[in-house]
Amino acid sequence: MNDILGRLGAVNPLVWVVIVMAAVLGYGAKKWVNMMKIPEEKQQKYIIGLKSVALMLVVLMFIFVVTTQ
Repeated sequence: MNDILGRLGAVNPLVWVVIVMAAVLGYGAKKWVNMMKIPEEKQQKYIIGLKSVALMLVVLMFIFVVTTQ
């Protein structure tokens, strides 16, 4: 586990930006959907989609960090 944390500390700052964007997207998915004025019957699908994309970004960045360092 220490090795993984060490690798995360040595990562390009651009990767941290992507991780932060994914966190904001995942945490604020409902707020984003409300701001986009999507009809209420379709909102749940969009929220699930945004959270899935955010989770996928985080997983891909984690794999990228682990494999490249």
